[in-house]
Amino acid sequence: MQQNLQRLKPYITRPPVGAPPEILPWEHADAWGVEGTARSTLALILEGGRQLDALAEYMMVFCNEGYGTAQCPDALLVNGTALALCGYLSHGTHPEAELWRVAGCARLATELHARKAALSDRLAADCLLTVCEVADEMGLPILSDLITLRERMWGRLLDHSRAERLHVSEQEYPAHMTAPVHPTAWAPSCGTAPGRRGSTPPTLWTLTTCRTPSRPAAI
Repeated sequence: MQQNLQRLKPYITRPPVGAPPEILPWEHADAWGVEGTARSTLALILEGGRQLDALAEYMMVFCNEGYGTAQCPDALLVNGTALALCGYLSHGTHPEAELWRVAGCARLATELHARKAALSDRLAADCLLTVCEVADEMGLPILSDLITLRERMWGRLLDHSRAERLHVSEQEYPAHMTAPVHPTAWAPSCGTAPGRRGSTPPTLWTLTTCRTPSRPAAI
């Protein structure tokens, strides 16, 4: 696992002191900005992945540079990567881990498409390969779009047996918006986050395997 994660070492920054703020800072380059937080989270992941809950929740909420024109072109790419890794590494120990994983993978895929996913884009290639290899090592699902992007970039066909898609049919959409969580989608054995929602299950997207074609979703 650590060998896969070490690929991201050139892109980390020292985590700021204290907990994340309640709102996104005004300055784009602030340590708690979208990109700064993601790079700091990657540093903590490389150090062992402890105390990621607050950072993952902050990244889940704040994924856009909200003030003026975007100035950090890598912000959403590293945000998606860090959030996806938080989800994978928190699997089975936090009730919102699947939400982080799915949202992070969707953001990563969205950015890779926007950047025309090429091996010459070293940051994008390293982010994609790291998330895919962590998913492989843990034997967990991964967004099908990331698998096809990996195939396209490295020219090698891969196993799609763990691929998942974000898909909500037109007929299911109204009910999905009012009750998005299937009763069996949340595992009580994961426990609850201290001081948060008690036993309330997290919000999850409807996930289907790649039997149903659908367009990739940007979250």
